[in-house]
Amino acid sequence: MKSGRVTAATAALRRVPMRTFLRTLSRSEATPTLLVSLTALALATLVASMSWFDTLRERAFDTMLAANLEPHPKAARETVVVDIDRAALDRYGGWPWSREKLADLVDAIAAASPKAIGLDILFDGPDEQSPAAIARKLNRIAPDAAVARLAESLPDGDAKLAESMRKAPVVLGALLDPGRETADASLRPVLVRNAFDPRALWQESGLILPPDPLREAAGGIGIIAVPGDSDGSVRRIPLLVAGGGQLIPGLATELARVSRSVPILTVDGRPRSLVIGPLRTPLPLDGMLRLVPGSEAAWRSRTVAASDVLAKAPAAIEQLRGHIVLVGSSAPEVGGLRAASNGDLAPSVQLQTDATVQLLSGLVPLRPARLPAIETVVLAFAIAAAALAGMKLPPVRGAAATAAMTALWIAGAIILLRTRHILVDPLLLPATAAATFTATAILAAAHTLRREAAIRQRFEQHLAPAVVQQIVARPDALKLAGEIREITAFFTDVEGFTAMTDRAEPHQLIEVLDDYFDAMSRIVVGHGGLVDKIVGDAVHAIFNAPFDLAGHPRRAFDCARAIEAFSREFRQRDLPTKLGFGITRIGFETGPAIVGDVGGSRKLDYTAHGNAMNAAARLEAANKDLATTIAIGPGAARQLPADLLRPLGLLTIRGRGEPQAVFTIWAEDMPADARERLRRAANLPAAEACRLLDEHIAAHPGDAAAIRQRARLAS
Repeated sequence: MKSGRVTAATAALRRVPMRTFLRTLSRSEATPTLLVSLTALALATLVASMSWFDTLRERAFDTMLAANLEPHPKAARETVVVDIDRAALDRYGGWPWSREKLADLVDAIAAASPKAIGLDILFDGPDEQSPAAIARKLNRIAPDAAVARLAESLPDGDAKLAESMRKAPVVLGALLDPGRETADASLRPVLVRNAFDPRALWQESGLILPPDPLREAAGGIGIIAVPGDSDGSVRRIPLLVAGGGQLIPGLATELARVSRSVPILTVDGRPRSLVIGPLRTPLPLDGMLRLVPGSEAAWRSRTVAASDVLAKAPAAIEQLRGHIVLVGSSAPEVGGLRAASNGDLAPSVQLQTDATVQLLSGLVPLRPARLPAIETVVLAFAIAAAALAGMKLPPVRGAAATAAMTALWIAGAIILLRTRHILVDPLLLPATAAATFTATAILAAAHTLRREAAIRQRFEQHLAPAVVQQIVARPDALKLAGEIREITAFFTDVEGFTAMTDRAEPHQLIEVLDDYFDAMSRIVVGHGGLVDKIVGDAVHAIFNAPFDLAGHPRRAFDCARAIEAFSREFRQRDLPTKLGFGITRIGFETGPAIVGDVGGSRKLDYTAHGNAMNAAARLEAANKDLATTIAIGPGAARQLPADLLRPLGLLTIRGRGEPQAVFTIWAEDMPADARERLRRAANLPAAEACRLLDEHIAAHPGDAAAIRQRARLAS
């Protein structure tokens, strides 16, 4: 057996078997995917709790609400706003108006027989501007019976306003006040049934209520507060609050009750709802109605100027007839302007009117108590799906799958909003899924680059670049467990190698072999072959493995010619000449073989086993007896053009019972008549073949292959 030598690349190939390598790569994908998913879920949960994200989500809800929900047109037509605008203040005096003037306004509105009047005005304490109020104040400073009698006879603002309020059902405004304790104010009670839980409602210990004369004349009292969100925008109007130890409706709720002539408001705990006669609407957990963003055009279209009403303009009075009328002010100096969710400054009375219209339409957008938990569960699945898409799918397909998933979520949110008035978070899942996909796609790209580098490092010295690219692109396509496929086995050997190793210095031998094997590997790989092994001076190669290689026998044929030319050139270099580097002999054969990673768990090697491998080894060795440098078996010859091959007759190859036809490559200077003579000799009986070979040898006495062929026929 020849002395063996395995290059560093081959040793590395054996130490890192392909099956183990690819299995490790596959397993390693799970860890970063899991880590990214858990990190994304934790960050999403943290972000969802931050105030800036809550504001961002509310603005997204504003957009969704404005685009998808619209109050019922009948309810929208039922409301009118009487605006104490700047023109009215210029004409009738600055704010605050006297209660006599407000009584005149209520009288004018009541003349139109409205369904209800809501005053978005807070009457905090008794009247102090009317003549009677001034007289009473003087009497308190300097008590005098005559002044007291005069106070009773003078016009009284509270009395006049109360008298006007009795002409039509009027709802007055109140506020929650944490700074005072409110005793029993004899407010209209609220009927509660089915274990209603008020703990999540807006609660304060005190109330700011109208004075007793006005409260007694009013048809109802409603909270007129319009609290803003963290960004200052008003998105919610109270429907029900808890103040002073009792449940108090919002202005919109009371207007809905009074306009429908319902004597008492009912609050139901199961399902959580407000019941106003035949009208039942859901009641959010916090008692706040989420407003659908209004528009300035809609506000203008339902507004009547207070100056026109006070002047009893027929068109203005007619516009109020049979409607729910809300009174407020758009004048900045009154202090009733608020930042609406649509970006405009809106009078609070317009926002209260929007709330009234929504309530009458049954349009109450909700975020049920269980919804955040459901969103979190779906978010976890979405994160996992996005992570898998980023790790497993190509970038474009993964991005499309993630986009489709987020689009489906947003579409579902819109459908739920339109059909059930449920507000599903449209931002967190899409943003988190996109971020998760991006992160895992980057990790997958880095993982792919590492995998490709590892595969290239393993195979770039042993396979053609195109084949390496196939393995890089589809590593799972390799049938490592073993398969039967047709291959062309290709063996080379250096003549006189053992004697050369005895003559050479170690460093000289290593240097010359490195150059030789480097060139040989490049030639084999360049022709599409796989360098299977380098053993001693021998190169074992396989064509048509691990992937299909069209025309692999011809690839081996061209490779043999290239190696033959290289061998002649290499032996003429200084160091190979000095060492007496021998001729490279080649044998190749085509046939079925079993290919795959074999060798046990400790030492795996992608190689081939079968008759083709054995025949190629025997053919390479037979070159010595054939006086050739290239020996080609019959299996390969059948798939090669006949004019490329020089027949050498029959040869008994060890391992094959019957003699086999063997071929080599024509010498370039062999004339056409000589080629024809040798082809004929290969197909004739021994005696006739010998005669033709004798003629050929006489003409070409240096043809050693013909001389050996003649000798075999004669033996």
